[in-house]
Amino acid sequence: MAIITSKRRSSRVHVHIPVLLLWKDDQGEHREPTFTLTVSWFGCAVHSRNFFRPKSRVRLQREAHTMEAQVVYSLKDHATDIVEVGLKLDRDGREFWGIWIWGE
Repeated sequence: MAIITSKRRSSRVHVHIPVLLLWKDDQGEHREPTFTLTVSWFGCAVHSRNFFRPKSRVRLQREAHTMEAQVVYSLKDHATDIVEVGLKLDRDGREFWGIWIWGE
C-alpha cells in the first residue's frame, strides 16, 4: 500500500452536511439528495448512486447557496453500489459550507 503525502491548501474535516448534487447529461437535468463525507476549503467527497467521469461538471446546493465543482474521482463500492465522488470546488468553499471549525 502506497502512502502519498502532499501539501494541501486546507485540512479535510469529516462532517456530514446534507447537499443536493445537480448535473446535466444527455438524458437531461438530474438531482440527487446526498451528504458530504469530508469537506475542505476547496473540495469535498460525497456519496452518490451515480458514477461520474473525472472532469465532469456538477453543482452542489446547500440551503440557498450553490457551488460549481469538477469531479476529481469516483470510487464505486461494488458491495453496496454506492459511489464516493471527490469534487474540486470552483472557489473557496468556507462561506458555502458555513463551518468555522478550521483553525488555519
